Amino acid sequence: MNTPGSPARAARRAVVVGLVATALAGCRFDRSSPTAGRTTQPTNPLTQDSVFPHPDRALATRELLPYGATYSFDQGSKRVNTTLERLRGPLVDLPTGRVGVTDPGYLPPGETPPTVGLAPGTYPTELAVLGFHDQGTTTYRGCVAVLGDPGQGLVWRTLRDDVGEVVYLGVDDGMGCLFHAADLAALTDAVEPYDALVARILDSPLAGIRIDGRTAAVVFDCGMGDGGYPTYVGYDHGGEAVAVAVDLELHHRGIRS
Repeated sequence: MNTPGSPARAARRAVVVGLVATALAGCRFDRSSPTAGRTTQPTNPLTQDSVFPHPDRALATRELLPYGATYSFDQGSKRVNTTLERLRGPLVDLPTGRVGVTDPGYLPPGETPPTVGLAPGTYPTELAVLGFHDQGTTTYRGCVAVLGDPGQGLVWRTLRDDVGEVVYLGVDDGMGCLFHAADLAALTDAVEPYDALVARILDSPLAGIRIDGRTAAVVFDCGMGDGGYPTYVGYDHGGEAVAVAVDLELHHRGIRS
């Protein structure tokens, strides 16, 4: 795996950044980066309400994934509208039930990404997306990545580390990954050649990664590109963790109709 400062990695990062710039050309966003210690949040310019869910507040599925909602963005001298849609991904096998959350382009040796414990099994995946239209072409950008069935009865809470801080997925190449945690070592080899993975995400914003003949991970487009994104765990009525989601925040930057 190339190091963060290598020329090859820098070139690939430029490709991803260029795609984001093309898809969102002219759209204006508040790019304030979320941090665990944030005390003030970006606000909706019309209502002055926070555009981000507060990390201490539990969310219902309809709040985390408001499918069908329409958002508007300033694009030059005009306002464009786009609707949040569901893109279904591959089934992911979790023999141990543990899900890891990471940037697929940077898996440093000796570091362990944050994980969530679910029941062993096979889980559906999906990506909430917004479509941006330009000269007859629609580019879909990721807003919320989900592993598990986001049933309407779930309660979503931010993932916390051992000292109670919110866990943010750190992204350096405009992509994130949800994977079977026991396959971390194999994942490093599975995402190579990395250029091919980038090409797959350019073609489809949600792609499966196969390890030992099964789909062990999904890589997804991060609509806002590089940054830090909060991870949520979905709990059923019995308090069991049954799903994991990463809020990629793009839809929060628009104004919801």
